[in-house]
Amino acid sequence: ARGVERDFENVYTVFLTFSASARSGAGNWNRCPANHLDDLKSAWPAVRRSLDRALEGRDWEYMSMLEPHEGGSGDISAGGYAHCHVAVIVDGPVTESQFDPVLKSHVNNCLAAGPEAHTLDRACEIKHDREISNLGRYLTKYLMKWGEDPLEAPEHVQRFNTLLWATGTRRWSVSDGAQEWVKSPEPDLEEGRDWEPT
Repeated sequence: ARGVERDFENVYTVFLTFSASARSGAGNWNRCPANHLDDLKSAWPAVRRSLDRALEGRDWEYMSMLEPHEGGSGDISAGGYAHCHVAVIVDGPVTESQFDPVLKSHVNNCLAAGPEAHTLDRACEIKHDREISNLGRYLTKYLMKWGEDPLEAPEHVQRFNTLLWATGTRRWSVSDGAQEWVKSPEPDLEEGRDWEPT
């Protein structure tokens, strides 16, 4: 958040959600979660190029995060599947229509992605910096909190964590510029002020 405030004057954050069906197109059964994850990730190079085109000439960075899909009530087979949230942080105003080609790029490059789940009203949300009180906390709200026991997590989360471990997949990644923001040093504290991390 400090890096964004330092480098960008008028911050807009675009939240995009990318998903894929867990059902096989060739039959009525659930796909292997590892194959599903591969398909979900396979569209990222095309999505990234589409973002470059949509935001050409603009300053922007991104954070991409995988999240476990809980599934419906009683649907234990849905546990362990993933969908992806991408936060695109842009300096200056943007419109939803700029991101329609980005969502279509995912659908066109991910075998199991359907257009009905990737419409602007379902998979794109734009927020101005004044609408988010703590950008860092907002972006990482789905990550496991420090000190939580992973074996106490809900079953669908444990399955998801197992999938990431078995496939050697990182839960989140950031663009090069956002990586520099992550490395930003702590601000100088006022002398004599008590400070504890929250």
